[in-house]
Amino acid sequence: MKYNYNGFTSKANEAINYAIHSAEQLGHTYIGSEHLLLGLIREGEGKAFESFLNMQINPNLLKKDIEEEIRQEEVAKWEEMSIEEHMAFYEEQGMDQKTAMKQVAKDRGVGKRDIYNYLHKD
Repeated sequence: MKYNYNGFTSKANEAINYAIHSAEQLGHTYIGSEHLLLGLIREGEGKAFESFLNMQINPNLLKKDIEEEIRQEEVAKWEEMSIEEHMAFYEEQGMDQKTAMKQVAKDRGVGKRDIYNYLHKD
């Protein structure tokens, strides 16, 4: 779905729609400055894009840097999740408990029995 914001130029509307698309592709439920930058880069023209070039910023390298930063943040969040949070995530994706335990064990590099024992301690 494309949005059309009143009072915005067609290029600005395109950049915003690209930002929304970038956020959706990344599974984000918000539009942040990183998504707006990705949208401006994808638009590929206009004053903001010209500013990148005038400052000798390679838009393709900037895009890669932004995407890498996002990936690193996602990995850090994933690694900080508890086993229970991992299980809940996979169960919300429709996995049964046994399959979710297998996946969590694989993600954490441990045996399924270790996950089972952790979840059934006490």
